[in-house]
Amino acid sequence: MKSAIIQLIKVSIILLFVLFIDTTIINAQDQLFLLGHKEVVLIEVLEIKKKEIEFKYWPVLENSEIRVVRKDSINKVILESGSVFLFNDEIEPKQAFNFNQKRTAMKIQFE
Repeated sequence: MKSAIIQLIKVSIILLFVLFIDTTIINAQDQLFLLGHKEVVLIEVLEIKKKEIEFKYWPVLENSEIRVVRKDSINKVILESGSVFLFNDEIEPKQAFNFNQKRTAMKIQFE
């Protein structure tokens, strides 16, 4: 009976360790959110240029091809470090100059 409990504890510890490593690996890459798509693309960002992003699909293999996507087709990119880059919001504000104002705010223009 005692050895069965010890065996169960060992199996539980190993299972928890495997689950921890699995979640660490899943969260250890960059995420790409394309406009009009709900799926997240797991990538490794190589370079963010002025009009495009270079990346490789995750998991990165030695002979993986470098892919390029234009920024105008990307909603956002979340890097492994947690940094978020927003490129295109799917909801465009009607008036960007007072977008953050409350609805009860009064706007006064002086000319």
